[in-house]
Amino acid sequence: MKKLITFIMLLLIVVACKKDNKNRGKTVENVSTNETYLTAIVDGVDFSVNSKKVLFIAFSGQLSRKSGIVGTNADGYEISFMLPNPVTEGSIDTSTKEPKIILSYSESANKASWTVGNDNNPTSMPFTFTILKNGKNFVEGTFSFTALNIKDNTRKQITNGKFKAEKL
Repeated sequence: MKKLITFIMLLLIVVACKKDNKNRGKTVENVSTNETYLTAIVDGVDFSVNSKKVLFIAFSGQLSRKSGIVGTNADGYEISFMLPNPVTEGSIDTSTKEPKIILSYSESANKASWTVGNDNNPTSMPFTFTILKNGKNFVEGTFSFTALNIKDNTRKQITNGKFKAEKL
């Protein structure tokens, strides 16, 4: 699972850099309507990514039925989601068996990650994930979850999560 998440995150970085090169010299759209963000409270501490670096990626190949959203803050801490593709507006929570999703929080400096999802959630830790708007260029939503680090059994409580991610 950790290798899959690492692969997805690396793929997101490569695709994001590729898109930056394509857009050089083009007119930038209105920042107030196109700004991306990902905010939450992680164990009582504010987490925030306010930049063009919150991305929504629809995968292809073996992962063609998956998509992902990722945001990394200045400290290298990351919140990411593995979602079905295509994504639809609506809510998914602990009791929902389909579609399958994975929610993740990781700290690169500590090489640690905490995950939860309805595809492999033996502890039934709570989570909610809602797509509020699935537009042509952006996906917006809310989330909260309690995630488990399977290496040391620690938990992270992520609350009041909101995001707006740019579709690539």
